[in-house]
Amino acid sequence: MDISIVVPFHQGLHYLKDCLDSLVGQRFSSSVNFEVILVYDRENGQGDILPFLEEYKSSLSLRYMELEDGNGVVAARNLGLVSAAGKYVYFLDSDDYLVEDSLDILWKKVIESSADLVYGNRVVTRFKRHSFLQEFDREGLLE
Repeated sequence: MDISIVVPFHQGLHYLKDCLDSLVGQRFSSSVNFEVILVYDRENGQGDILPFLEEYKSSLSLRYMELEDGNGVVAARNLGLVSAAGKYVYFLDSDDYLVEDSLDILWKKVIESSADLVYGNRVVTRFKRHSFLQEFDREGLLE
């Protein structure tokens, strides 16, 4: 496994949908294996989300975990980290999403430099993924 993507989650299925859809849409120029580890803080969450995740079982290597004591985002990240099978770990919040070649760009930097750590630029948005990408594309920034 090349990359483990740890996604802590506690509420907001519409945000999680954007997050997971963006992972399904990742494009790579070379063969890269990645897994998604969704860590659910059920105590502070919104109930059973397993039916919602069914949609992603065929398109993502998705592992589902639950926090036993509901200790929040740091505990969720730590649980995902110790469970990660990837050589590299990417933390993605459940209310965030990636443009389609984000992981490929970061992966190329890893390969080029044999880096232990890489990072990219972040764009703050209050829009749902679809609306944001349309506006971003209109400005010619997705090329």
